[in-house]
Amino acid sequence: MAKIIVRKSDNKVQVLVPDTSDVTLTSTECSYVKSSGIKTIPIDINSTTHTLVEGVTEPTKFHPNCFTYTDGTWAIIDGVVDSINAGRNLHDIPALEVEL
Repeated sequence: MAKIIVRKSDNKVQVLVPDTSDVTLTSTECSYVKSSGIKTIPIDINSTTHTLVEGVTEPTKFHPNCFTYTDGTWAIIDGVVDSINAGRNLHDIPALEVEL
């Protein structure tokens, strides 16, 4: 299971961490601990603009900003992965794969 942080304006999933990770989401700040143990403090995420959802079954292959999560349903955002991979291809970086 996992915790996700979803942008309210478009339901885009911007953060996914294990359910055991500490996540703080207030009206002025957000912080979370990645699976690597690194504490992250994004400057553009707070409870006014985002929602924390806990106890979520994560997709098979997750990458931030490639999925939406609405009422318990995951969806891959059309065209996003192609756009990311176009940039990765320019720099000989292996293609990104996402999967529900």
